[in-house]
Parts: sequence; C-alpha cells; structure tokens
Amino acid sequence: MMKTESNFNEKKNSIWKIRKNEEENILSIMSLFNLSYNIASILICRLKISSDISCVEKFLNSNIEDYSASTLKGCTEITNRLMQAFHNQEVVGIFGDYDVDGLSATVLWSEIFEKYNIKYEVYIPNRCDGYGPTPENVQILLDKKVNVLLFVDCGTCCVSWLSKYEVDVCVIDHHVGVADENSIYALVNPYVSTQSEFYDICAVGLSYLIAKQFISRISNDDILSCGVVDLAAYGTIADVMPLVGINRAYVKFGLNKIERLGIRALMELMEKNTLSAGDVAFYIAPILNSAGRISSAMLAYELLFTKDVHVAMQTAKTLFTLNERRKEIESSTVKQALIDRKSLTNKVVCLKSEEWHAGVVGIVAGRVKEIISRPTFVFYKSENLWKGSARSVSQVHIGNLITQSVNLNLAVSGGGHSVAGGVSVDESKFNLWQNWMCENCPTYSDVKTIHVDLCIKLSKISDLCREIKVLSPFGMGNSYPVVLVKHVWLSKADIHMKNESPTGHVRCKIYDGASYIFFAFRCLEDWGGKLLEAEGSYVDLLLQCNERGANIIDVA
Repeated sequence: MMKTESNFNEKKNSIWKIRKNEEENILSIMSLFNLSYNIASILICRLKISSDISCVEKFLNSNIEDYSASTLKGCTEITNRLMQAFHNQEVVGIFGDYDVDGLSATVLWSEIFEKYNIKYEVYIPNRCDGYGPTPENVQILLDKKVNVLLFVDCGTCCVSWLSKYEVDVCVIDHHVGVADENSIYALVNPYVSTQSEFYDICAVGLSYLIAKQFISRISNDDILSCGVVDLAAYGTIADVMPLVGINRAYVKFGLNKIERLGIRALMELMEKNTLSAGDVAFYIAPILNSAGRISSAMLAYELLFTKDVHVAMQTAKTLFTLNERRKEIESSTVKQALIDRKSLTNKVVCLKSEEWHAGVVGIVAGRVKEIISRPTFVFYKSENLWKGSARSVSQVHIGNLITQSVNLNLAVSGGGHSVAGGVSVDESKFNLWQNWMCENCPTYSDVKTIHVDLCIKLSKISDLCREIKVLSPFGMGNSYPVVLVKHVWLSKADIHMKNESPTGHVRCKIYDGASYIFFAFRCLEDWGGKLLEAEGSYVDLLLQCNERGANIIDVA
C-alpha cells in the first residue's frame, strides 16, 4: 500500500494505520457510560486508553468552569490595567486581527467593555493592508485619544517599536515570535513565556480566560452570563486549534445555544437550526473571513456585534455575496497555482504571482497543501515585497521556520503557528530566502498517513453516523471517525460538478448487498483518479463519517 515517490504527477498511495484496542476496555466503557460498541472502541483509540478509563468522563463532560488564567503570565497585569481604565473612565483602543480569531476577540472585548461602561475604540485592518500593526494604523487609534492600546491576535512581533508610545500597550497573542515582554505594559503570549499548557489556545480563547478574571474583580457576575463563549468557539474552530481540554469546552458550550443575531441571520440564510463545529469551519468562518479578504473586516465585526435584527440580516446578506465572489477568485487562483508542476515538487513549495489577490493567498495555500502534502507558501506582490501566507504539514512547524528566517534578516517580517503563517520578503532576497527555507526545512513525509478507527460493514455506516454525536465537537485533535469497508463492488465512478471545484469531486455507486451512493470531494488532482480507474472492480474504501452521512477519503 505504501509508495514513497515524490513526483507530483503520480497518484501517491497513503499509509492506512488501523487503530487497535483491548476488548476488555471496550466492554467496561460500554457499561459505565452507556455507549455502543463502536463508540466505545473509537474513544479508546482517541484517548489512548490502556487501563485507566477516568479520562473518558472528562472528555465526554468537558466543563468550561474547570479552567482559569491564574497561571497565565501577563494576565494579572492586563487585568490590573483594564481595572484602572474602568475606575478612571479611560479609553481603551482595541486593535484586532482580520481573521475570525482576531474578529471574535475584538467583539468579545467590545461587548465586555460595553456591559461595564468602559469607553473603547476599535480598529481592524483588512488583509490587503497586511498583517498586524503599523505606525500608520496605530496612529488611527491614537488620534482618538485612547489611553490604553489592546492588541488581540497580533502585536508580538511589533513589541519593540510599540513600546515607544506614551500610552500603555497590552498584547494578547498566540503567534510564534520574538519579543521583549518587559518593554510594554503587558504581554500575554504563551510562546513568548514558554507556557506549553497554553500553546494550543487561540487569541479569543486567551481573551476569554483574561476577561473571566477581569469580570470577577469588578463585579459578582459570571462570564457565562455575558454571552461571549460562542465567540471563543468560533475563533477556536477557525484557527484550527485542537478540540481537547478547554478548547473542547469552548466549542461544546459555545455552540450549544446560538443567540447572537448575526450568526442567527447566517443560519437562516443557510437554512440551519443548529451549528456543528464543521458548520463553523466550512461555512461560517469562510463567510466571516470574506469581509477582510474582499472588502472591509469591519463588516464581519458589525455582524458579530450588532444587536439590531435588521442590521444583522442585511450584513449577513452582504457577506454571503462577498463570499461567493471570494469563491470565484479562489477557484481561479487554485487552478493557476497548480499549473507549474515542477515547483510543486520542491521541499517547501513557493508560488507567486503579481496578479493574485491578497485576500485569498492563505486559503489557496491550504488547498494546494492538501493536494501535495508539502509546506506551501502562496505570495502576492506589494510594491517591492512578496507577501505570502503559508500552510504546513504536521511534521513542519512553519511558524518557527518563518521566525528564524526573519531573525536572519532573510525576511522583512513574519511569524505564525505550527501549521500556518505569514511572511513578507524583499524581492531582492526572495531566491535567497526560498533556498534557505528548503535547506532548513525539517525532513517530512509527503505520503499521507490516515488513521482508521474501525473496520465495519457498509450497511452499518448510517447507524454509526447517528451515534457519533456523543463524541462531538469534531475538528483538529478530534477528527470525524474514519472507517474501513473491505471488498465492496465499485459499480460506477464519475466526475461530479467539476466546474464548481478547481480540484473536482467523484460520485461513486457502491454495491455490497445493496446499492449506496457516496462522494469523494476535491480529490481529482490528488487520488480521485484511482476511483475512476477502479470502476467495475472490488475495492477497499476509507470513509469519513459525520452527523449527516459519510464520504470517501481514499481507495485501495
């Protein structure tokens, strides 16, 4: 099953690893938690249970109240400064990032300041303006006579020059970067303070914990009564944080009851009564992000913040239209990015064009990375700089690699997380930077490894899809279950809706005692050709199950 050739034009096979577990543990969990055999088996695999099954209770019944920021470095300092603003009627300037995490954190602080009568101003740049603060956009807030600058989901890499301002500067961020935390009033960034227990929490998640401490010191209120936990859920999902521990609690509580008018408006347009983590990842987050990609990020802020039902619906419709335009631009750019097949075989793939839209380079990098399984940068041109977004494979921490290149003066600026980042490179140094990235990128495998939770009959798929809700929310760190069905007849395989996706779908008719229809999405540029070739033969299939059904993710 395994093949290691790296030629992009070949249909590379994946490695399938079937998880194993102990029958005795399965029966114990079934009895204690009233779960089916298949669900108990998946839990054992996910939680890596050997003998102690106490972690099952914590996983199934995550409680957001179990977590606090008491040990988070910088939290007390930010809380103290905000209390001072509260008591002295000072103005806080909130500077947020344009993505869903930054937007959600900005709205969270806006709503808390609004509730407790703290004066504030808001500024969020657009993607075409570039990431993070600049002297020019910081001045916009300073001109509004703010006393405190609060940066959320950005600011770490700018600490050195932010310290020159006479106002107090506070940063809540989770991007990898180098910063002197003593040069500004307060910095919360687990990567700077090397607090690994907080590494996997995004900016709005950190903000929630800090706000919880702040509220407890100025009132008798509980932060849950403020109605902001849904914001922590949106940012956590959109920033692809692992859904374990507090992140699982954020999403579980945050999506339990949606009352935010803007999100309710989107749900109405989508004809949905409830939201899953998958709905946020694949529908809500792209719609919110489309504002900063194509127009103004403040549109998404307004959607999340508004308390007017008519404004909510009108803004939701505007964002829907922007998202459709974003899809068109993205589709065209992905097709162009896949043309240069030679570049797609480099250890670190760097694709650039002066014609590409700044608002879609990140999402295009993600699409290409999924196809080729290599760290991928996609760049657009801004004067004498190439500005790019990166998406990486699990074995390569792209944020660290970018930060190292900045420290060596190969790049002008940049940073990121383990699997995503951004960088600006001077045109005169681009080839030097690209060569350095390829030479210093850790060794990784571009052959996908897929972990298989269960081997079951095709006839049992629908039952499993109904049962898996108990394991939700699903996402990074708790993916939808993958099952193996063996020796089924692939009677028909054809290309489906090719014009609607640059990477194409395949529709399959499977027979195994009865006929079933399954789809394989966005697979034609990767492994989908194997499905077309296997028509009229017996195959083994991997299917990923969700609450609405299952789709094919590989074939052998």
